[in-house]
Amino acid sequence: MDAEVKVLADRRAPIVHVAGKVDLSSAALLHRALVDLIGGGSHQIVVDMAHLDFIDSTGLGVLVGACKRLRAEGGSLQLVVTSSRLLDLFRITGLTTAMSIHATVDAALAAAVTASEASHPS
Repeated sequence: MDAEVKVLADRRAPIVHVAGKVDLSSAALLHRALVDLIGGGSHQIVVDMAHLDFIDSTGLGVLVGACKRLRAEGGSLQLVVTSSRLLDLFRITGLTTAMSIHATVDAALAAAVTASEASHPS
């Protein structure tokens, strides 16, 4: 299955649901969704990869790029990764130390709220 990317609005942070396979031929879908959200003023974004079967270096590069851009603007990227195979990939590449990875969407949204509050104290 090719990549399927859907953006859902949530009052805490937009959620980008990614399913299928993100590789050289489909990474542009994920890239476009993230660029549109960031360009539209979103500073906290959750990427739900619970239904992602595969991601290659191109897809990882899209996530790293979005993470860097959000951090530069005082925001954060929260990832939901449930597959042990994908978690291993993030560990092997060292991205577990560079990115916030969560087991559930609720945990990722809570982290997005905390990050937002930390960057914009009342």
